[in-house]
Amino acid sequence: MAKSENQKVKTLYVAKYFLENSDENHPVTAGDVVDYLKDECGIEAERRAIYRDIAALRDVFGMDIEGGQGGKYRLLSRQFEFDDLRLLAECVHAAKFISARQAKDLVDTLGEFCSTYQAEQLQREVFLCDRVKTTI
Repeated sequence: MAKSENQKVKTLYVAKYFLENSDENHPVTAGDVVDYLKDECGIEAERRAIYRDIAALRDVFGMDIEGGQGGKYRLLSRQFEFDDLRLLAECVHAAKFISARQAKDLVDTLGEFCSTYQAEQLQREVFLCDRVKTTI
């Protein structure tokens, strides 16, 4: 019997943690995942269980998680590459028919397809060329 109701979906929480907190430049450790599960999800887990979850995410779900040596893991690929999301964010901000508020909301939505670090970078790296946004 599971120790808590959320114990049954622990692997999904591990996947969520990787999607939100790891990318090519930001590795995480099994200890980071254990702390997240305990603090945010109310799930007690051992590092060995996290290793099994990572193996399942790789083998069964096809997540491109690299690592193991040195205890650090990185999520290498996602549904969308970061450069593609950056290009979309720039296009959204450059479109004259999209208000500044709508553009910010759309870029926030694009940020859901990358890590939190990359989402912050999407908001910072918007290049606008001599245009006036409408305010709606």
